[in-house]
Amino acid sequence: MTVAMRAVGLFAAIFAFAEIAEASVPSPLPTIAAKSRAIRILDGDDELVGEITPDLDPDVYVYHPSAKSKIISIVTDVSRLDIEVEPGKSYDFAIEYEGKLCNQRLSPILSDGTIYESKSKKVGEDSIPFTLGSDNAIHIKGSINQSQELDLIFDTGASVSVLSDRGQNKAARIADGFNNEIELSSMVIKNTAVTHIDYKGRLRADGVLGYNAFMGKVVTIDYEVGMLSVSDRSPMLGPDYSKTDLIWRGAGTFVPLTLNQDSHVARTLALLDTGSRWSLSLKHDEKSSLTEFEDVAKVGSRTGVMANGARVSSKVFNLSSVTIAGLTLHQVQAEMEEPSRTPKLAFNILGNDFLKRFNIVIDYRESMVYLRINRLANEPYNTVFNLRVLVIVCSAIVCFLIAAFLYWKRKKQT
Repeated sequence: MTVAMRAVGLFAAIFAFAEIAEASVPSPLPTIAAKSRAIRILDGDDELVGEITPDLDPDVYVYHPSAKSKIISIVTDVSRLDIEVEPGKSYDFAIEYEGKLCNQRLSPILSDGTIYESKSKKVGEDSIPFTLGSDNAIHIKGSINQSQELDLIFDTGASVSVLSDRGQNKAARIADGFNNEIELSSMVIKNTAVTHIDYKGRLRADGVLGYNAFMGKVVTIDYEVGMLSVSDRSPMLGPDYSKTDLIWRGAGTFVPLTLNQDSHVARTLALLDTGSRWSLSLKHDEKSSLTEFEDVAKVGSRTGVMANGARVSSKVFNLSSVTIAGLTLHQVQAEMEEPSRTPKLAFNILGNDFLKRFNIVIDYRESMVYLRINRLANEPYNTVFNLRVLVIVCSAIVCFLIAAFLYWKRKKQT
């Protein structure tokens, strides 16, 4: 995501399709008509676009996980079907297109889903040590398809795991589709997707562990002790934890934030991105209330590079406070993308320089996030390039050198 700044959802497609065995379903199927291949799916409050694929039978859409029932709507150019979906259940329907019934399915998981093999003595939970790097990333030792040991970054902003150019140089290889295996200290993840991205040396790791590796799991990130815990059930949490929704937008997972600067308060969503080394990166959008923060005093500038190589220039400033899940941090470093004809950021990003100040539980089964403020809360934020300070320092050095030269010249003359 994050990875670092990387584009959300390394999957190019929004829909996940798979050919699976026919299930026993009531007949006839609920059916809607379509004259165009283009369709929309309204998954809760998330709107996705796709197209009818007659060659797939059935064509499967994997819906966003939720602890509650919800309505999923399939919208064609001429019709609409609303289906009340209960968590964990599959639903079949059909779309009539060009005189043919195209079988469709809403499913909570792919039929060839990920398989977990635990090496832990603690049943139902695996503990994976990590190092919080100077790049603010969560570095985990592991391997991909029985490779030599790799340095992998756990990136909640990435929807799929990645082998980088550096990992490829270590002779690690990936297989097509879901035919990959990732081994970590106490667990093996089989039947998982891994793709390759050439970061051209920008990623300081051999690969990325995307959230797809832990779908259907509960992941606890303890920054204080450097431990990632993966479980099938929610942990027992104390009263110092607060919770908020994990909100899906396509392949990205977002959290709601409240930003405060003097009398201006703004509520927004930001990508939950442990792969980003920064604190809070705000997208420039002239229609957004976030533009009010463009008048906040600048403390420096920053240029970041996205996974696709695009460079993003930002103004860095300090917000009075940022609140997440009812928990507030004060004097939070943030950055606003500089106005340009072609904005680079697709959304706001909550990075690991902010997230590391909390211990976090991400429940990918029920789309919830639990947080508590930890002892890293008062750690300094990333250093910022400040042109004004640089000019002052350079001017002082030049003045000192001139004065020293004049003194030396006068001494020589005498």
